[in-house]
Amino acid sequence: MNLNQQLLIDLHDIEVNIIKKEKNFDFRTALISLFKALYKLFKSKQDISKKDLANAAEKESRRLGLEGRYNWNEMFDLEKEATEKAEKQGDKEQKLNKIDNFYVGQAISNGSCFFDSFRHSLKQQTGIQVTVEQLRTDCKRFSQNNPPEWFRRSISHSYDNNGQRRNENLNAYAANIMSNNRWGDPEVEGRILCEKYGVKLHIVESNPWHTTDKQQDQFLHQLIGSSGSKNVGEYNRVNYTDNSVLHIVNRGHAHFEPLLNRNKILAKQTQEQQDFLLAKQLQEREDYSLAMKLQKQEYAKRLQGQEYAQSLNPRCSMEEVKIEDQQQQILVK
Repeated sequence: MNLNQQLLIDLHDIEVNIIKKEKNFDFRTALISLFKALYKLFKSKQDISKKDLANAAEKESRRLGLEGRYNWNEMFDLEKEATEKAEKQGDKEQKLNKIDNFYVGQAISNGSCFFDSFRHSLKQQTGIQVTVEQLRTDCKRFSQNNPPEWFRRSISHSYDNNGQRRNENLNAYAANIMSNNRWGDPEVEGRILCEKYGVKLHIVESNPWHTTDKQQDQFLHQLIGSSGSKNVGEYNRVNYTDNSVLHIVNRGHAHFEPLLNRNKILAKQTQEQQDFLLAKQLQEREDYSLAMKLQKQEYAKRLQGQEYAQSLNPRCSMEEVKIEDQQQQILVK
């Protein structure tokens, strides 16, 4: 991800957060105009910095009557650490031997990182939204529904987080799998979930032999499905365009993270922005139509009042005016 792409993501995040928190309708409307100006500035310049955007936001704030309400320098500086972290992350990703438009996302580190990584990748690739608890429940139900022999054999020979052999039976597994202390195993829980959601799971794992033999690949690539797993060799032998394939990374320390498609995230953010602007335009049209309707009703009400007032004080006919004029002339003579 280059700096411009990261800056666009940061700008979008700031926009979403500040507009979501602003409760005043007039201020929100002004903020939408402000960010439209920032996006226009962003597109017009090839080389633009956060400082440029912060200065432009300050200028637009004064123009739109928002001066002093938001500290733009602080808002953009808050994203600085995230940007630096993303850049450092990008350096590390070069070592994963993956295609350019994928990057390593984040996963919770409470013992459910595998399930959290699975759900993030599942959402991006298929649109299916689940929780960690749902995924653990799927595994529990699998164990309670007359599971196959491969599963029974796997849990009876599995090892816990401390390297101790579990010797689990089905009842013990059903109880343990709902706890964060029971880590997810791609070969077991991964296989179960692939069958449940009709997907395959691409696992990128650090190769322990690389530390002693530099001729060895630094990362190993494995493809897991409902029927088992296989070594797929080089990273470029994985079909990254197949939406039924989820991608997860384990760079060591038993911590899994989702491998996400950057282009899909940017496209989603662009669509969200367009949807937001469209909704705003529709709301403005609705507000305008309502205002015009109220204005017409008020005008009709006033006109009706005038007609009623005239009915109480009727005007003279032309004949009556003529007679009155003649009487005035007689008086003058």
